[in-house]
Amino acid sequence: MAIESMEEAKPTQIELAMIGWANNYWFWWGGNRQI
Repeated sequence: MAIESMEEAKPTQIELAMIGWANNYWFWWGGNRQI
């Protein structure tokens, strides 16, 4: 399980894409509307 947890800890391209999408979403829709 140690090896699997190490691999899971590394961000995959899909995870990086989701993080980037979430940051853009909250910046445009969350931040702009709140301010």
